[in-house]
Amino acid sequence: MNLISINPRNLWKEMYDQPQVMLLTHLFDRYPDEYGKLALEHPEVYKIQDNSIIEMGSTFKIDHMVEVADKYHTQELILPDGFPSGPRTVQLVEEALNWMVKHGRIGDYKLMGVCHGENIKDFTTTFNYLNSIKEIDVIGIPKVLQRWLPTKSRDELAPIFTKTNKELHFLGEWLSLENLIKMPKELKNKVRSCDTCLPCLSIVENKSIFDDRDGTLDLEKEYPEITLDLYNSALGNYTVFSKIHDIEG
Repeated sequence: MNLISINPRNLWKEMYDQPQVMLLTHLFDRYPDEYGKLALEHPEVYKIQDNSIIEMGSTFKIDHMVEVADKYHTQELILPDGFPSGPRTVQLVEEALNWMVKHGRIGDYKLMGVCHGENIKDFTTTFNYLNSIKEIDVIGIPKVLQRWLPTKSRDELAPIFTKTNKELHFLGEWLSLENLIKMPKELKNKVRSCDTCLPCLSIVENKSIFDDRDGTLDLEKEYPEITLDLYNSALGNYTVFSKIHDIEG
């Protein structure tokens, strides 16, 4: 599983040291000469484009997402979703796919569907729907599910979401990097990637990577306390502890 660090403004450039980046549609709109320029300057990096529902309070529609993707050459789109509702997500995914079919855009980008649900029944229904759609390449498993899971870990839902031939992506981490480090090795190998601001947030909150978060980051703000050395150290610690856990089982 690749860890994708989402960074605040003073470390946007450093995101492109990773093989994959998670990019937000609204930041392309607001900072074309900075955020957008960086994307165009790094064609070698795989770019996943989020629908910005968490940051904006509502999802961007697919026509605007495709317009932004065309301009900045992102490779994968997170389809509009109805956070945190499974039924609403299914509705919005269907509308987005219908638009893409109508405008001949299927196949231009890899597509991720977000598997929402406010209980196991709704999650399973949403998963089965997304898994049945051939146009969807990746299923996203969101961190918000951890709110209602007894163990606060998405590992609990693995018997459901691993029954697929599609790629899997973890959208964020609700508590700490410890949950990702201690994932069972077989599950970690099944999940393609996970995006999170926790490497940077742990520095701002003066916490270890094993401590639970208190808040989140403003990605449009600069945090001078996040030095390059501390950032690289946080990423390095995650990698080391993850490998140790995998070896020890």
